[in-house]
Amino acid sequence: MAEQGKERSKYSVIGFSLIMASVVMLLFFALNDLMIHLLGRELFDITATVFGISILPVSIAGLVLSIKGLVTASRKKQKGMAFSIVGIVLFIAGAVLALPALYILLLVMFGSMRPAETLPTTMPYTEETTELTTTETTETEPKSPEFYENNDMVVFMKNNINENMSLLEIINAVDEACKETRDNDSYTLEFGTKDYKTYDPSAGKYVSQGQYYCFCIERWFTAEDGGSYKICISVLYEVNDTNKDFQNVRMYEGDVEKDFPDFFDYIRKSYAYNYAKTEKIAKIDIYMAPD
Repeated sequence: MAEQGKERSKYSVIGFSLIMASVVMLLFFALNDLMIHLLGRELFDITATVFGISILPVSIAGLVLSIKGLVTASRKKQKGMAFSIVGIVLFIAGAVLALPALYILLLVMFGSMRPAETLPTTMPYTEETTELTTTETTETEPKSPEFYENNDMVVFMKNNINENMSLLEIINAVDEACKETRDNDSYTLEFGTKDYKTYDPSAGKYVSQGQYYCFCIERWFTAEDGGSYKICISVLYEVNDTNKDFQNVRMYEGDVEKDFPDFFDYIRKSYAYNYAKTEKIAKIDIYMAPD
């Protein structure tokens, strides 16, 4: 009996381990903005789905085994009661976080976190061949470099945004400039480390500027000529040991609209902003390009 008393209840240990695994899964959902930033959207969605399916059976199994381990250890005077008690407490704490995790899972599984279909299309859809041909001819006509460079918002942004401003001041300037057209436009936030490319209106193509950590606010809109365009305000940072592996991610208004009806509120509270606001801005690139 003395030897038996030195044994540790295997049920307590396994139950505790399963509950710890479920806690890790809950933390993954709680830190979803950070996880998207580190893993990228595609890998995040896959992992979130797997965790979402697994978390309930894993946590319940952990609770059952923890209770069984507590009873067994008490009756047989085995070690491991502390594992069971801590596991049960963690299960209760995890249950408090279960509803937010379930909410995020539903967003992932049913597509609410997928890119919203609110961006303007390249050309309006029409079933009649003759109208389609006319639209294509009109929208594919090349625009002069001045058309892109002299856009009112582009000129305003270039005159009112510079590298000496804080990231928050830049975001606020873009927010204020877009207020009048907000209801008719769509917005995205792109962030991460990548080969950054800017649009050269003279060449009519994107040109590489090298590797940067990018924080880019994009406004997508339809101009008076019926064409679809975007204006990009890109805040660029030098690549370093911290950001070199950050995945490039594009967040759409539809991804966060339930929690942040105003997309710019999301931008100010995003993990990408919290990281970039403390870094030194390398340069700012502002351009207009066709969609």
